[in-house]
Amino acid sequence: FEQYRSIQPWLQKKAPLKLGDKQMFQSEKARERLDMLYECILCRCCSSSCPSYWWNADKYLGPAVLMQAYRWIIDSRDDYPKERLARMHDAFSAFK
Repeated sequence: FEQYRSIQPWLQKKAPLKLGDKQMFQSEKARERLDMLYECILCRCCSSSCPSYWWNADKYLGPAVLMQAYRWIIDSRDDYPKERLARMHDAFSAFK
């Protein structure tokens, strides 16, 4: 799960928030963009059936981790989408 940790799969805010202080509202449209992304249980069946992942599992993040990265990049409540993309900007992470 080191690859999963590398995408920092948690909400990141520029200003620190104390849990319980306030809600982070999201429009219905922004919330709909996350449909079918948060349901993933990280079983990694998709990665285990991906030939690109078989041959480069040490470098290529694989479909499960890439989907989770995308989930956090498009979350309207997160303040660091560009930084998330920059961390994956190499020859192997997403096989561009």
